[in-house]
Amino acid sequence: MIMLDSTPVVFRSVLRGVALAACLALTNLACSHDSAAGAPAPPATPSYYGSALNADDLGNITLGYAYNDSCNRQYSIRMRANHTGVLRSIRPFFIWDYSRIGYHAGNGGTIQIQVLADDGSSSHFPSGNAIASLTVLHPVNDSIGFYPLLTFPAPPALVAGQIYHLVFTNVDADPASNWVSLDCAWMWYAATPLQPTLPDSDLAILERCPAGTWSLYKRGTSTATPCLQLEYADGAIQGQGYIEFYSQNPKPISGTKEVRERFTVSGPDRVVTSASVRVKYVSGPGPLTIRLEKADGSLVDQGMVATVPVTPGINGASWAKVSFASPQTLHAGQSYHLLLRAPADTLFQTQGLRKGADKGFKPPTYFADGIAQFNDGTAWTGWDSWGQYNRQDVDLQFYFETK
Repeated sequence: MIMLDSTPVVFRSVLRGVALAACLALTNLACSHDSAAGAPAPPATPSYYGSALNADDLGNITLGYAYNDSCNRQYSIRMRANHTGVLRSIRPFFIWDYSRIGYHAGNGGTIQIQVLADDGSSSHFPSGNAIASLTVLHPVNDSIGFYPLLTFPAPPALVAGQIYHLVFTNVDADPASNWVSLDCAWMWYAATPLQPTLPDSDLAILERCPAGTWSLYKRGTSTATPCLQLEYADGAIQGQGYIEFYSQNPKPISGTKEVRERFTVSGPDRVVTSASVRVKYVSGPGPLTIRLEKADGSLVDQGMVATVPVTPGINGASWAKVSFASPQTLHAGQSYHLLLRAPADTLFQTQGLRKGADKGFKPPTYFADGIAQFNDGTAWTGWDSWGQYNRQDVDLQFYFETK
């Protein structure tokens, strides 16, 4: 357990565990714009294809006093709706551990989850009035598990493009003795924006003491992105559905050691103009090559990144980008690889993202078209972690920009 400020934060890379490729929120769909007759159309909103998530570790934030904390903290998950419809249910990621401190105390408390509209200010804080609410009694409960599907007794209607807040409050009579944690995607060094394809207004965690002012959740230079799924009554899905991050098991990129995302395009053709990957530079003078190829290994396009900066913090990873010489079409139903390689005298590393498919999370909260693979110099295989090998539920941290 690592103690930061007065709130305990626990990090791990165990197997408990977005498409963050939305223009308005977390989907792989582009946005369209209507304009008045005769008026110039607004600039096209960039759209993306891939996992597009910064994540170093899994970290918990505590819903309650948690040891010597100064107050019973509230947390808001701020999201911009990408769908107009009735929000029937949500699937958060609670976490507790009977064998170690730092994850929970007592029975977990009584967690109230309210849906609030945005206050409309430039800070985008929650407004004062809840439009829906539900309560989770004693969430430290093996029968509901870490990923419960919670249904609103009076489901709210959301409007696409509007910002909403899901505010978590421990309303237990003794929140110092009974509390639980929310698990999140943890970044040791907060990027700007926090996630590469979204403004912070569209996805972030806020916190406050009940009598205080909301602020972006941060511990030193570190911060977190929520793991949460929204399920609408008409079947639409929104959220961030990656639930595990493998900083303690990076894969090398050097010489014959390579990594790739293998994917088959679903939906329509996608015209891509660039590719970005999140890697850590370790040593050596050579460049990182980012290669887009067909399933048979034939080249579509590639580029080299001469310098990948090392960010502060424990992981040190950052995004590397290549722009293609000309737009490339990824054809529906066709398979491709996004391959990363480097000279033998140079070492990069990258880590994977585990999809929450077996925990009830659904596309498009994660990239459903592919899997991450690595080659140790002898053969390609799926990711491995904590004794499990050839996993088929892991993605690279990557995305294409589309037009």
